[in-house]
Amino acid sequence: MEILTKLLERYTQSGEIRKFNEELNRAVSKTGRGHDLQNYLKVLKETKNEHPEHLEKILHDDDFLILLYKTLESWGMNQRGAKMKSKKEFVQAIKEVRELFINLAYKIQNTKERNISEFEQLERKVKELYDHLDVMESRSKLLSNSKLMHFILPEFFMPIDHGNTIRFLNVPDPWGEIEWKAFKMIHRWASEFAKKHKEQLKKLVEIDEKTGGWNQTIPKVIDNLIIYYCKKHQDKCR
Repeated sequence: MEILTKLLERYTQSGEIRKFNEELNRAVSKTGRGHDLQNYLKVLKETKNEHPEHLEKILHDDDFLILLYKTLESWGMNQRGAKMKSKKEFVQAIKEVRELFINLAYKIQNTKERNISEFEQLERKVKELYDHLDVMESRSKLLSNSKLMHFILPEFFMPIDHGNTIRFLNVPDPWGEIEWKAFKMIHRWASEFAKKHKEQLKKLVEIDEKTGGWNQTIPKVIDNLIIYYCKKHQDKCR
């Protein structure tokens, strides 16, 4: 946490926050406006800052569920060693956990901050959702679940990446039952980071809400800080 704290404070206190925001966007996407970002913004238009009643509505819309599929695919979850279920099976898998998502959304709505900083108090509900969410043909589901959970509840979950998040936080290669422990550990860490740097993180979100960049939520800003650091210091994220 200390490394990212210094990085975040250096830029926000120097008055170069807009420049730093641009650097974060470049680190996440070579163009800053790739297919993965376009799909992501389409999803967030429906899920970010929306009331649980709206979430209930869109999770009953097959067109939106297909958009989730396309977005997850554009985030690399259907290539190399990862293989997603077919679109039909994916849609069905989301429908099977739809009520768990909606119930969790209402719980989040009743918390003080309504974001990732409240993770620990809702951990039991999160585990139930995580355990039942299964959209992959391949065995591992830590990365796919974290990304999909972020798409649907973007203020509460952080997308996890093996090449960045796992290595940056020195998490042992997760597999099977260990995956939930990794998910929990990462989100507890991110929750504490969000509490500590609430105002600084919000400033980056406010910039990209206007420009349409990657930093649309506090969890994604935290993710982007990790990606930025790892790209600058590849020897420390191996």
